[in-house]
Amino acid sequence: MSKTFYKKLCIIFIALCITIGTLGCANIKNKITSLVSTTETKQDTNEPTAYKIGDTVELKDFKITINGVRKITADKNNIVKPKNGNEFILIDCTIENISSETKDVSAINIFKVVDKDGASYDKTLFTDTNGNLEGKIEPTKIIKGEYWVEVPTGKEVAELEFDQSLTNNIRQTVVLDGSTNQSKGIILNKPYNVETGNGTYTITIEGARLSNKRNDGLRTKVDKVVYLDYSYENKNYGEKIGRDLYLDSNSFTVTDDEGNKLETYPVNDDNRITKKVSIGGKCSGSIAYAVNSDSKNLNVTFIGDSKKVGPVKVPIK
Repeated sequence: MSKTFYKKLCIIFIALCITIGTLGCANIKNKITSLVSTTETKQDTNEPTAYKIGDTVELKDFKITINGVRKITADKNNIVKPKNGNEFILIDCTIENISSETKDVSAINIFKVVDKDGASYDKTLFTDTNGNLEGKIEPTKIIKGEYWVEVPTGKEVAELEFDQSLTNNIRQTVVLDGSTNQSKGIILNKPYNVETGNGTYTITIEGARLSNKRNDGLRTKVDKVVYLDYSYENKNYGEKIGRDLYLDSNSFTVTDDEGNKLETYPVNDDNRITKKVSIGGKCSGSIAYAVNSDSKNLNVTFIGDSKKVGPVKVPIK
């Protein structure tokens, strides 16, 4: 064969190699593009699982329930105050150890508080809280307490973001936005349905009003006495266990606008006496509280079936 033939054959072979190489590179490029696109899609669709106040979030070792949120402007003794232009927000939590080992717990390592703009706020060192969220928890045991942060006045915290190392790298949050102003479940003057293992009933927070009544047997004077008016209806509570429904002061936690927990005051409204009611029965009751501040509201948290609902802001009239 002539040299010309071999020369043409070499050219064809080289061209064929280039074509195959080009196609191979294109396939590799397509696979890489597909992989990147798939990864980006997975990242983009990794939206957080959102919970609300009262829901229980299950992590690898813990179950966490956010019971409620409240704002205050100082501690109970009016000594510890935020910086000018700031206020304190307290987030009431319950943490349960669901692992088989005793765990060291620090709320600051479990979640962070984030506002609408994505800014996070660190825990404020403070001792005037209800309970403690630091320490050791044995298996099946729980701790309860409040997580305390300082934020600019009027800034609405949006959510708690859990550390993803505790969630199998799944984004989980509890939505807090607006919960400091309005309860997620109970609304003033509207019946709230309570379902328990012993049956169902409704509770209605009706209002708060000043009273001129005083207990002459008490030496301690109070600035104001305020009645919390409420009512309840027994749908089918106690049917299986033969028990009537009775909701007294143990069913509520009440604070003033400064966050001070209010104590009951020993006077009664004779027209609204709390009593036991059987299935189908209703009751309108009142509880008197001593208020030693200029508070314009009662902040009422209802405790039903060991779960807290609220707080709901009740104007004093």
